[in-house]
Amino acid sequence: MNTINNIDIFIIIFTLYNVIIGVKNGFVKSIFISFGFVIRIIATYFIYTAFSKMLFADNNIKLILKYIKDYLSKSLPNLAYTDFLDKAILILSIFIFVSIIVFIVFKILKDVTDDDTLKVSDQILGFAYGLIKSLLIMMLIVYFIDKVSDYVLTVQIKEIFANSALMSPLYTYNIFMNLFNV
Repeated sequence: MNTINNIDIFIIIFTLYNVIIGVKNGFVKSIFISFGFVIRIIATYFIYTAFSKMLFADNNIKLILKYIKDYLSKSLPNLAYTDFLDKAILILSIFIFVSIIVFIVFKILKDVTDDDTLKVSDQILGFAYGLIKSLLIMMLIVYFIDKVSDYVLTVQIKEIFANSALMSPLYTYNIFMNLFNV
């Protein structure tokens, strides 16, 4: 039987930290913290690719881009010679707009879940999310350790991992190893 060692203590502390943060923030806030930036990037990409020709053809957008470009050219003269400045300004503007929309949606959802009847559910789901998130992160770390162990880790460190009580289940039931057929 394996005993608890420093690796196990780290896993326990890491899991408890994620669970406590999940309960404190609740499910809605935890999701928006974890995926909010990615959602904004993806939404900006899709909006830009779908509507860029239409936006560049609009006279009001051209006027706004001209004002911003003139201001930036005065402040940073080297920018006046770049071809991509209009695209960069438009992408940044779309990103800011999407960020505002995501923030408004988050506030609405947070206000709904702050209701006393839903607050407990939000915290329970936050607990579950924190637990699942920490387990997935630990499984990903174990997967990468397994992939590079022969090249990076010493025999002593491999023995510490082998004698860990929690590393064995993280290795045995690792979804990444099953997913990639290791």
